[in-house]
Amino acid sequence: MNNINYDDDYYGWAEQQANYIQQQEYSKLDRERLFEEILDLSSNQKQRMESFLEIIFMHKLKIIYQVHKHTRSWDCSIKVSIDKCQRILEKNPSLKPKLKEIIKDAYRYSRVEASSETGIDEYEFPAECPWTVKDIFPDIEDKYI
Repeated sequence: MNNINYDDDYYGWAEQQANYIQQQEYSKLDRERLFEEILDLSSNQKQRMESFLEIIFMHKLKIIYQVHKHTRSWDCSIKVSIDKCQRILEKNPSLKPKLKEIIKDAYRYSRVEASSETGIDEYEFPAECPWTVKDIFPDIEDKYI
C-alpha cells in the first residue's frame, strides 16, 4: 500500500495511520503530521468547551441586559450548553485546571456576540466575567475554582 498524502486525502491518510498503528508498522507512520494532529485533538476539545461557554455567557448577558426580551429558548440554550460542557469535562478531566482561562477567553468573545445581538455597546457589559467556575459548574471539585 502506498503512503497516502495528508494534503491530498486527509480521511485516507488518517485511516492509513490508524492501520499502521493497528498492524504495529510504526516505521511507516507519518510521525510529524500525526504529532500535529494529536495536538490539534486536544486543542479541539478546549475550543469546543470555549464555544459552549460563549453561548452560555452571551445568553446570560442578554437575560440581564434585555430582561424584557428574555425567552425560554435562551434558558434552554444555557442549559444545553452547560450540559455539553459537563460532558466534555467528563471525557476530558484534564481541562478542569484550565477552566478559569477558558472562561476568561470565552467571556471576552461573548461580550462581542451579545453586543451584536442586543445593539448594546460591548463596553456596557462587565469587562471581567461575572460568573465563576462554581457558578457555571456547581458540582465541580473545589480545587478547580
